[in-house]
Amino acid sequence: MEVIIAIGVLVILALIMLPVPTGRQKTHARRLVCVNNLRQVGLGFRQWIPGSFDKFQMQISITNGGTMELISSGSVYPHFAIMSNELRTPKILHCPTDSKRIEATNFSTGFSDANISYFLGVDATEVSPSQFLAGDDNLLVDGKPFTSGLSVVSTNTALSWSAARHKLQGNVALADGSVQVFSNLRLMQAVVATGNPTNRLLFP
Repeated sequence: MEVIIAIGVLVILALIMLPVPTGRQKTHARRLVCVNNLRQVGLGFRQWIPGSFDKFQMQISITNGGTMELISSGSVYPHFAIMSNELRTPKILHCPTDSKRIEATNFSTGFSDANISYFLGVDATEVSPSQFLAGDDNLLVDGKPFTSGLSVVSTNTALSWSAARHKLQGNVALADGSVQVFSNLRLMQAVVATGNPTNRLLFP
């Protein structure tokens, strides 16, 4: 009995002495989750690519298993739904700091753009590693949020991050599989580095 009491006292003391996460630590932890989400998204895209193609499914016709014809619909979710086996769970499509959307539990019931926190770069290919594949969708153009659907971003577009998620920074998954954290200045430099005069981004 004395041993049990001693163990109980030690457990209580350990709990008291454990540091309580600060607001800054919680913010950092949520950012790491978001970065990891996008890393898994990028991996899912690369795993999906059929052996006879060097493109992601957005450039492959539906007749060959892709989603190219669905780009004009303006919806993001079909492009992720087709990769349900590679992504495994739709939870990775929701950023923990995104208060405007809800986390989905599966791809088959009610999955929609309301469960997605990330834009999709529909022109990204493996042969152009610096192109935008996906990223935080809290982007602003001339200080205003993008509307849902397809938007064209040029090297002259005044892009920036809103303060809604990661304190005026954002995460972008590139076609090479890496995930980069961009400030507003680095974001504009990254758009130029894609090598395309225009980039088509699909927003949920």
